Parts: sequence; C-alpha cells; structure tokens
Amino acid sequence: MSNGQNAVATLENEFGKGRAIFVACDVTKADDFKKIFKKIVDTFKGLDIVINNAGIFDDNYWEKTVDLNVKAVIRGSMLAFDYMRSIKAARV
Repeated sequence: MSNGQNAVATLENEFGKGRAIFVACDVTKADDFKKIFKKIVDTFKGLDIVINNAGIFDDNYWEKTVDLNVKAVIRGSMLAFDYMRSIKAARV
C-alpha cells in the first residue's frame, strides 16, 4: 500500500468511507493538475479546500537559492546605495 493509500485509509477511518481519494500526478505538468481537479470535482461534486503542498529540498540547492534570491539582491542594493549616497542628486 502506498503512502497516499495509507493516508486515504486514515482519513476514511476518521471521516467515513468515500470521503477521501488518492491520485498520483506530476504537479510540474499543467495537464496532470487539470485532470486531478476534474477527478476531485467529479467525485465529490465540488471543491471546498485546497492544500497546495509540493516541493523538493536539498541543502545545496537551498544554499544556492538563498544566496541568489536573498543575499545577492541585498548585496547589490547595498553597493548601489553606497554609490548613490555619494551623488547629491540621487534618491535612495
């Protein structure tokens, strides 16, 4: 039994049979997402809540992401501010 099937069994034990489904998909593909939402709406006759929680984590990737998306922006801004402050007409 897969983790998804185990999750469905747990939810059905708590909330009743037929209250949860598991469908595997590749969330990086728009068509897969469309198929999943259609299956949900067809199965449950609507959609009340979405928990969008997909991702991957790698320490090396995390460091590179923070370095690029946070540190590099701050460093560039701080250097620009230093130069701009020396010019009387500049606004920071």
